[in-house]
Amino acid sequence: MSTSRCHVLLQRPKGSGLHSDCVGNLMRLSLDKALAVGNGLEVEAINGTQHIVLTPNLAAQCGYSMESDPWGNTRIYSSLLGCYIDNHDDQTFNVGLRLRLFGPSGSDLVTHDVMQTCSYTRWASREILCDRNYMEVGHLISIVLLTCL
Repeated sequence: MSTSRCHVLLQRPKGSGLHSDCVGNLMRLSLDKALAVGNGLEVEAINGTQHIVLTPNLAAQCGYSMESDPWGNTRIYSSLLGCYIDNHDDQTFNVGLRLRLFGPSGSDLVTHDVMQTCSYTRWASREILCDRNYMEVGHLISIVLLTCL
């Protein structure tokens, strides 16, 4: 079990249909149907000054996934242990995503940058996590000192 705090910076106007939060070992970004339905969506990981397009293969290798519900809302999940996550001592994780929404003609409609920091204070010593399109294995090695009398 872990406890978490999160800080979110969404570079977008309020009421734009985007919401992000920290959920367990993930950052979840939700887009309501007004943004998602009828538009093409390209997701990029922000890695410092670089933007890396998350193709389905790269997403599966790097701990990113996406799903849509029957009402047209879309959720994007980023593993805090995945690629392009700024990890500080396994306690603070900075996640950056750029969303590019395209209209039916392929023209670039709008770009949203989402930056979020999640902080966790406790981790399990061994974790195996299965997600929709990837699996993670985490192992924390504890050092035990033995003394003989």
